[in-house]
Amino acid sequence: MYSAKQIKIAQNTQVKFHQFLDQFKENFTLPEFKAIRDITRGLLSSGSVIVNQIAKELNEKTTVKKTAERCYRNLKHRNLHERLSTQMIEQQSRQFDHETLIIVDESDIVKSSATKMEGLNRVRDGSTGKHDSWGYDLLNIVAYRKQNNGYKMLPVSSDLFSDSREADALSNILYDRIDEITINSGNKGVFVFDRGFDSRDLINHLVSNENSFIIRGVGKRNVIVDHLELPFTQVCKAIPLLYRHPGVRNDQWFECGIQRVKVRTHPHPRKHAPSVEVWLVKACHRNNRDKRQGYFYFLCDFPNQHLTEAEIIHKALSSYKLRWLIEQAHRHIKQDYGWEAMQLMSYAGLKNLNSILWLALCFLYDQKDFIIKWAEAYPRQFGQYRKRLKKLFEFVYTALMKAVKKAFAAWTKYDYGARDHEPMQLKIRLI
Repeated sequence: MYSAKQIKIAQNTQVKFHQFLDQFKENFTLPEFKAIRDITRGLLSSGSVIVNQIAKELNEKTTVKKTAERCYRNLKHRNLHERLSTQMIEQQSRQFDHETLIIVDESDIVKSSATKMEGLNRVRDGSTGKHDSWGYDLLNIVAYRKQNNGYKMLPVSSDLFSDSREADALSNILYDRIDEITINSGNKGVFVFDRGFDSRDLINHLVSNENSFIIRGVGKRNVIVDHLELPFTQVCKAIPLLYRHPGVRNDQWFECGIQRVKVRTHPHPRKHAPSVEVWLVKACHRNNRDKRQGYFYFLCDFPNQHLTEAEIIHKALSSYKLRWLIEQAHRHIKQDYGWEAMQLMSYAGLKNLNSILWLALCFLYDQKDFIIKWAEAYPRQFGQYRKRLKKLFEFVYTALMKAVKKAFAAWTKYDYGARDHEPMQLKIRLI
C-alpha cells in the first residue's frame, strides 16, 4: 500500500525526470531520445544494467523480448556516447563553484568469463591488483560540492575504453574532458588526481589552461629549483616543515612544508628545456605515540587565487582527503547497479549503455537536494539513518537509489496492460 507521501513524491519525481531529460532532447533524433529516456527509466526502476531487466520494467504493450531488441538496436548507434557525454559535462559543469572538487580516477570493468565481447583487453583487476583479467578501462570524473547541509556529488562523465578499438590514447580523452569542463564551468573548480596521473604532459596541460589542480606526487621525477634540475628526493629533504595541518583526530596532525618549483615539460633533459611552475607540498603524518610515519607529496597550483603558503597547504591536504568519495561512488555503482554485469556484444553498445547509466546517476544524485522528503516518504529504505540524521547529508546514495527504485517501479508507461497498481497510482501516457 502506497502512503500519501509516497504517491506525492512519486508524482513529483516523474515530472522532474521528464524535465531533466528534456534538457538533452535537442541533440538527438526523436527515436534516439525516446530510447535514451526509456533505458534511463528502466535503469532507475530495475537497478540493473542488464537489458532484459531494463526491458521488463518498461512494461510496454509488446513482449519483453521485442522491447529488449529495440533497446539493443538503439544502443548500437554510433557517436551516441560522445554526444551524451558532451551534454552531461555541459549540464553538470554549470553547477560548479570555485571550491568544487573535480575528482578524476580510473577504474575498470572486469569480464573474466567473457571471450567474444568486442574490444576486450587486459585490465588491472582492482580486487587483486593484477593485470591478468579481460575487461575494459574506465575514466571517470565526479564532482564534489559542499552545501549548507553536508555535500552533493555530481557525476560528470564516464568513458569506457579499449586500447584495441580506440585511435586516441586514454590520456587524450582525459585532456578533452578537462577542456570541456574548463569551458563549460568558466574554469571553476579544482581538479584532484591520484598518483597514477603524475605526468609531465598532464601538468603542462593543466597549467596551460590555468586550471586549479592537486596531484599526488610519485616522487620519482627531477624538479628545477633556482635554474638547477635536481632529484626530487634531494629537493624534498631541503624543504623545512614549518607548518602544521590538523589530522582526523585530536592526537594526529601533519607536519608540512612548501616550495615553488618548476617541472620540465619536455621528456628529455636539455639546456633551456621548457618548464612550468607549480607548488610542491611535502607532508608527514604524526601522532602523540609514534614517530613520523613517512612522507607524501603533492604537486599543485591555484592560479589567480592569491593564497598564502599556509592556505595552499590546507587546501591541498583537505581537498585530497575527499578523493576517496569517487571510490565510494565506484563501489556504489558496481554493487547496486551491477556495473560489471553489462553484457552487450557490441563495443559501441557498451560505451552507449555506460553513458546512459551515468545519465541515470546524474538524475539520482540530483535527488539528494530533496533527501528529507525521500526519507520521510520511504522510512524503511532510510532506517539506518533514524538515529544518525546528520548522515543523511553524507554518502546516502545507496538508500536513495532504493527509494527512487521504489518510486519508479510504481510508474506505468501506458494505461493498458499495466501491472496491479494502487488506486491512486499515477499513470502517464507517452506518445
